[in-house]
Amino acid sequence: MTGDLDGPRDELLPRSALWRTASALFRYPRPGAEAEIGASAFWEAADRAAEALAEGGLVDSVGRARRAFEGRDAASLEEEFVRAFGHTLEGPAPPYETLWGLEGSLLQPHAIADLAAFYRAHGLRVLPGGERPDHLSVECEFLHYLAYKEARARSRGESGHAEICRATRAEFLREHVGRFAPAFAQRLRKESGDRAFGAAGDLLGALVRSEAAALQVRSGAEDLPLRTISFEDEAGCVSCPLAQEAGRPPG
Repeated sequence: MTGDLDGPRDELLPRSALWRTASALFRYPRPGAEAEIGASAFWEAADRAAEALAEGGLVDSVGRARRAFEGRDAASLEEEFVRAFGHTLEGPAPPYETLWGLEGSLLQPHAIADLAAFYRAHGLRVLPGGERPDHLSVECEFLHYLAYKEARARSRGESGHAEICRATRAEFLREHVGRFAPAFAQRLRKESGDRAFGAAGDLLGALVRSEAAALQVRSGAEDLPLRTISFEDEAGCVSCPLAQEAGRPPG
């Protein structure tokens, strides 16, 4: 294995693990199901990943999130989740990419189509009854998948395939997660304060900054505005063909 592959490969599995952590934090914590994000094993894995990257901001943010979530049951987390995100798209800090940025009302179908193209290109399909393709948890899980896929390609010496994965990670971060996540994290911190999902927002913000630096891309502004929610947003996007065709990594 050549030296130029070893460095990037060494950090890919920790990055993949942290994107999986972020994805889990922003999924709905249904009562009666195992409270994954309250489990010690979940946070031990996140701690190991952050420490492997040796970035102080990530280590600190994972530690704060662990203290806020560890030991919590699904029912209490559900209550706090609803307080932070609401029951509808008009919640205080909606985790849907296409609701962020004033241009979204004109470009929403194109953004959904772009997400669908990214997912399909990597052999992924939406799960029936799953989240919308522009939901933050889905997008974070896609970055988890891409980093893992790149690590596997590099371990096999498949440099061409690895570079495709890396280029996709950079483009997806720049055009999607990194575009709205800084503003989302800022709003979530404002709405949730020191409660669990405020800490989750801090972790997300630190992860986006780390990933943007590693991939040499610019992330979006923290003051990106929310746009007004229309009836079409509430009813049409969920059932549109593009949303149904968009891929989602397996949970």
